[in-house]
Amino acid sequence: MQKGGFVTNPDENLSPIEQIYDRNVAAEKLKHGTKYEQLTALVFQSLDGSSEIVHDVKLRGDGKSTTHQIDVHITRSGKAGRVIIECRDKTDPNKIDLDEARSFATVIRQLSVTGIMVTTTDFTRGAKTLAQDEGIELFTLRPFLEADKEGRVESIIIAMRVRNAYPRQREGFCSDWGRV
Repeated sequence: MQKGGFVTNPDENLSPIEQIYDRNVAAEKLKHGTKYEQLTALVFQSLDGSSEIVHDVKLRGDGKSTTHQIDVHITRSGKAGRVIIECRDKTDPNKIDLDEARSFATVIRQLSVTGIMVTTTDFTRGAKTLAQDEGIELFTLRPFLEADKEGRVESIIIAMRVRNAYPRQREGFCSDWGRV
């Protein structure tokens, strides 16, 4: 595209997560957050291939009237219970706050499930405290940052000198090292 005489990148308005999705899954127009939800589902599927993982489902608790939209639903095979995941593709400095965590805790109680919250940024202190009190697991799923490299090994260079492990076959010797 041209903008003021400059060629612009069509991806410039996409979040880093949306760019990753477009490069690795499919370049398609979806509502903001949907690509993050689908990537989260793919990550959990790759970590636990034996569970049934579904993106974007509507669930209602036993004996309840309220229906809840669930970003990612996991039915564990071989383990009791179900897991729901709330995904938030946020930009710095925005974090998942106490109100968002409290709202998700209500859904968890209504559905009698285990809950996980996943975000691209972080959680406020209040959200972390509530999550600990309610047994909600918190995860960050985002692209690597330069700060992530600090204190970590980025590459290993190995210099090797290889000597021929088998001496050349000489006249008078056979291949199984015995004298002819």
